Amino acid sequence: MPLSRGNGRLLDDKHNKLIQLLEIAMSLSIPLFPFTWSPAAASLGSGATGQISEGNLSARDSLAFKRFHSAGMRLPFTRDEVLDLQYNAMASEIAVLGSEEMRRHPNITTLQGISFDVVPESDEVQPVLVFSKATVGNLVQFIAGQNIVNPETLLAVCGEVAKAIRAMHLRGV
Repeated sequence: MPLSRGNGRLLDDKHNKLIQLLEIAMSLSIPLFPFTWSPAAASLGSGATGQISEGNLSARDSLAFKRFHSAGMRLPFTRDEVLDLQYNAMASEIAVLGSEEMRRHPNITTLQGISFDVVPESDEVQPVLVFSKATVGNLVQFIAGQNIVNPETLLAVCGEVAKAIRAMHLRGV
């Protein structure tokens, strides 16, 4: 779901992008959490448009927080163009993961809600996606930790990954 006006132009105002992203979340009944992401959280990795960090709720419960890359992408884009891409990517992620089918899927991590990050340099408020943290780590960590040498077990894991990918493809991802 790109964040655009009726004429197809990307919205220029950062506040409008945030409000429109929150409208998508609210339409899917995704909760807003009244806390901000903590910069002291341990990093779990990063992707093209976001960085994932861990936050502990208690000794046994933790969440994963996906926020905009603080350094931005290393492509020939301006800061505003990078923010447009990041907002569009996050809006698409919310639209897909907020669907009932994805929320119920056993092989896709659950989007728990949205919290916020305040960028100190600009006092800009940015959305942060909050996920339940996988208890076994990411797929690479899981496979390495299981020491899987049995081809049948490895094939079963690949089959579960394929089911998740199929579900996302059926949603247009």
